[in-house]
Amino acid sequence: MADGKKDNSGWLWLALILIIIGIGYYANKNSGGRMSGQHETEPPSPANRVIRDGSTGVFDAMTVAVSQGDLDRALQLTNAGDQAGIDRMFGEGRLLSVAAGTRGRVIDTGFFSHEIKIESGPHAGTYVFVPAAGDGGFIVDP
Repeated sequence: MADGKKDNSGWLWLALILIIIGIGYYANKNSGGRMSGQHETEPPSPANRVIRDGSTGVFDAMTVAVSQGDLDRALQLTNAGDQAGIDRMFGEGRLLSVAAGTRGRVIDTGFFSHEIKIESGPHAGTYVFVPAAGDGGFIVDP
């Protein structure tokens, strides 16, 4: 260099590359040795099936909401312990009880909720919303 200082950028690049390799090693070690793109060969269980638009499956016995707004309100009332408010929503038809084994088709998946069309039982043809947390009470067909 013209000002008499040494250029250490080569060492910095080497250190960066070693750090990236180390991160990759530990990430692979913690994933059970599987590389990106490798998949387990065991069939999916209800706990690890992915809900996608168009998926079919069955409901657990559960309460569903007829709109996204009604789902949000029901969760607020539940968290507040307002059973009278929940009962009023059932009476107004904003919440429905779905029996275990009721068939459905996923219309739209979301981060917080899923829209599902009920395809069997007394509410067949009704579009409902369920929380996305956990399995959301909807088990996707294999």
